[in-house]
Amino acid sequence: MIEDQKIYVWVPDLKYRGRLIGPEGQNISTLEYITRTDIYVRDDHWVIVNGVENSDLKLAAHIIWVLFKSGLINPLRIIKLADEYSKQKNGVGLFERFY
Repeated sequence: MIEDQKIYVWVPDLKYRGRLIGPEGQNISTLEYITRTDIYVRDDHWVIVNGVENSDLKLAAHIIWVLFKSGLINPLRIIKLADEYSKQKNGVGLFERFY
């Protein structure tokens, strides 16, 4: 049986909670889909990232941190950050491996 792993990400300012979720949950849904994780935005200063693969957890945590740092949070930015991270780690973009 494969067990879920967790990473906790600190939310520096609570105003980012709603922005991370996004309108109608678009941002959080995109982030969960791209990183293959479950993300829980708590009422305190923590975001919990649940997943099976350690690499997926690290990707999600990295993207969340960059989003908080830059303040730009939208689905397209999330996809772009995931692609850039994949290029850095694997030498190939997130979508390049399908061609």
